[in-house]
Amino acid sequence: MAALSAAAPAYATNYGYTVLNYGDKSFTAARGINNNGAVVGAYYDPSGNQNGFSETGGVVTTIDFPQAVNTGLRAINDAGTAVGNGDGQGFSESGGVFTAINDPAGTATRAVGINDAGEIVGTYRDGSGTWHGYTDVANTFTTIDPAGSTYTFATGVNNAGEVVGYFTDSQGNSHGFRYSNGVFTQVDVPGATFTGILGINDLGQTVGFYSVQDPALDVELPFIETNGVFSELNVPGMSTNTDATGINNSGVISGYNTLANGDVEGYIATPTAVPEPGAWGLLLVGLCGSGAALRRRRRSGACHPVSAG
Repeated sequence: MAALSAAAPAYATNYGYTVLNYGDKSFTAARGINNNGAVVGAYYDPSGNQNGFSETGGVVTTIDFPQAVNTGLRAINDAGTAVGNGDGQGFSESGGVFTAINDPAGTATRAVGINDAGEIVGTYRDGSGTWHGYTDVANTFTTIDPAGSTYTFATGVNNAGEVVGYFTDSQGNSHGFRYSNGVFTQVDVPGATFTGILGINDLGQTVGFYSVQDPALDVELPFIETNGVFSELNVPGMSTNTDATGINNSGVISGYNTLANGDVEGYIATPTAVPEPGAWGLLLVGLCGSGAALRRRRRSGACHPVSAG
């Protein structure tokens, strides 16, 4: 497995941020975005149940897996086919028709990413309780695990068939990965103790989260990576847990942000401008400063457990 190292900084893009806040306003997470600007994710309703949603042009549609109490959508392709999970059951949805996704090697299957060819990626749990990554091409499932991994979560796939995600190694350390043509490439944000890639576009840009401390403290910061260059997203109101979850070919990013009061807001980050070269120093200082400031904040739970939605 090759390691992706930091490259010399190139120009970064500034962003304008749009907040998404639905249901009871306590939890909205934007999980994926397609090239038409359709966004999918999940929100809590006033009863405290989680509902999946799709948003296009300001119109929000609730999408819930039949008979499920909790549903979350994870990704949507350009044809409008979404994937997600309802009470732990992976599914795809197109035009109101739901199809359950079950890896035959697993006792539970989560669906997390989909490309325009309909290739689905995600994770499944085997009989011993270990989670593995998989690809599903026309209902043919293939397990994808980096050598020596004890946990693998495949999160996204682009139209070239390149898969991204993250895994835990035999020493308990967590790393991002890219997988293409049978080859894994390990990806680590420089200086991070935990790197997770959550999305990839057709240009090969990736987004995700990283931690600057023990992952058990669950302090996460969002990043975008282009050609090996990592930049932190300065999402307004960032507190203890902010992730970038998807990116389309226009560079528009979906994500969610945990506020200081514990509420979670979805966001869309739209590229607006390219800063001057001198701005890079400020960006790097900001990245280090935000990491140091958040390092002392503690929140219970582990990073990104496999959830029902």
